[in-house]
Amino acid sequence: MNMGDMAIDKWKEDRESIRERFRIRENIEAGKRMQIHIDSFKRALSWMKQVNSKSLRLPPNIEERLAFIEARPNHYHSYIQLDTLYSEVEKLLSIQKLIQKSEDR
Repeated sequence: MNMGDMAIDKWKEDRESIRERFRIRENIEAGKRMQIHIDSFKRALSWMKQVNSKSLRLPPNIEERLAFIEARPNHYHSYIQLDTLYSEVEKLLSIQKLIQKSEDR
């Protein structure tokens, strides 16, 4: 399992509890958990860039979206954006794995 997969799995484990924190208006606590996953996402993204620098197609306007999320980790809209980014990166990793498998044949 690579760094991207590990970050995605941890996000999937924790995202519903973060959503619940926002639902019950515990935004400070949700923001703390969000920060952990923001940092994890950035590390996974950095790893992906190093490993797949030539063929990696990042999600559109990722830098602006990350800046928004980082500036407002205790806002529900940041949670939605981060969830979307994790989903998009999960798809990219799946595509990369398929490409790698076909190249290995």
